[in-house]
Amino acid sequence: MPEPIRDQILEKIVAKLQSMTGTRQWGTIGPWTYANNPVVKREFTTLEQAKEYPWLCVIEGPGSTFEEIATGAAPYATFDHKFAVTVYGYVKGDDVTSRSRWLQRLWEDTVRTLLKNAKLDGIVRDLAIDAGVETDEGENEPLGAFAQGVTVLMDDHQVEVE
Repeated sequence: MPEPIRDQILEKIVAKLQSMTGTRQWGTIGPWTYANNPVVKREFTTLEQAKEYPWLCVIEGPGSTFEEIATGAAPYATFDHKFAVTVYGYVKGDDVTSRSRWLQRLWEDTVRTLLKNAKLDGIVRDLAIDAGVETDEGENEPLGAFAQGVTVLMDDHQVEVE
């Protein structure tokens, strides 16, 4: 029996982000290579707890919805399902490349990788990057962090109700 759809989505996002290895280039952006392949975890880790960089955390975010949009032939109802995910990214600057530059590279790579794979191998209708991104303001130098919201749109769910 497969895992619940939200669990499958988190696993797919982790797999896509784990593919960010080797030389990275998006059109005219790049090329660069991470010092280490990104560590991608399905659990929250603080910036200070990360053991190597870049580090990404993929977890459930605030704002998921499951709303009834139609009542069909009894006993079924149709629901619109939006799943909120948050991706936290952590970097470490050095003498050659600043924290800020690594932060922008990792954010860009994360967003482009997710948008390139927006259907998550066909298990969802679409994936959207939320408008806001939170970043630290350099107070953790040479470490840096961002938090990016992602909204995953699933096909409408028909559920048996009584």
